[in-house]
Amino acid sequence: MRLLDAIFCDDIRQELNNKLSLMGLYNDRMVLNINKENEIMWPQPINLSALLRFSLDEEEERPGSFEFEYLLNKKNIIKINGELNISANDKSQFQLILSGIGIPLEPGNLGFSIKLYSQRKLLLNEKNESVLIISISQ
Repeated sequence: MRLLDAIFCDDIRQELNNKLSLMGLYNDRMVLNINKENEIMWPQPINLSALLRFSLDEEEERPGSFEFEYLLNKKNIIKINGELNISANDKSQFQLILSGIGIPLEPGNLGFSIKLYSQRKLLLNEKNESVLIISISQ
């Protein structure tokens, strides 16, 4: 099992026929437009969604739960735990959608860590400490 993609955007919507719409995709940079006249108090809550896609070999044990952490400048700012319901039809890939979560952000490097478990057994542990560079524009 391995992480194929980690895509960050403003919103993820489930569409008909098992399609997803990703709104406001970020590449490697998030630029926050700030009006000079207003004093900004950091951190600012920003809604951010994530789509993580994983490959899976048929004989591999399937994960049943996950632990996802957003990291800002290498420090944990939010942790999300949950259950995974991987369909029997998902033979080679599955995805994890984390949608519309308010995250306290400030300029710096945004990263993440993901852990997948079967019962209490750790199946995957992946970390990327700099997925998005958060900067400001005045």
